[in-house]
Amino acid sequence: MRDEVAGEWLRDDDGFVRAFVRFDDAYGEWYRVRREGLEARVREMNRWSRWN
Repeated sequence: MRDEVAGEWLRDDDGFVRAFVRFDDAYGEWYRVRREGLEARVREMNRWSRWN
């Protein structure tokens, strides 16, 4: 499955491209990865804003 927003393939822990049978499963995983990425960006922005 490819995250078209980030342009990256969703991969499992072994590095293989993730495959899903159900759309709901794929969307749930995409949403989880996207949310984690956004949360990490917010943490990074907050860290930088404290120093500026």
